[in-house]
Amino acid sequence: MNRAQAVQLIRESHGKIMGLEFVKRTTGEVRTGAFRVGVVKVKGNLGSGPAYDPADYGLICVWDMQNGYRSVPIEGLLAVTSDGIRHVVTDSPDNPIQEN
Repeated sequence: MNRAQAVQLIRESHGKIMGLEFVKRTTGEVRTGAFRVGVVKVKGNLGSGPAYDPADYGLICVWDMQNGYRSVPIEGLLAVTSDGIRHVVTDSPDNPIQEN
């Protein structure tokens, strides 16, 4: 799947837990984990969210099931796993690559 399709899949997941693989901008390290979108309030969280729009910086704000809020760089997305299907992210707009 191309990057735009991956971002759409993540944003339209409606809070469903999914696996993400991405390259961290600052270190180039590959990160993997279970994430979800749509978490807007966490017990004990007194913050009001980021002071910036993540989209302005090419980021997707997600909830890391182990470590809390994370910002995932869109250009660093390598794969999205949803419903047991691993979608490899490519820069090609052609046919998506899927692995079971």
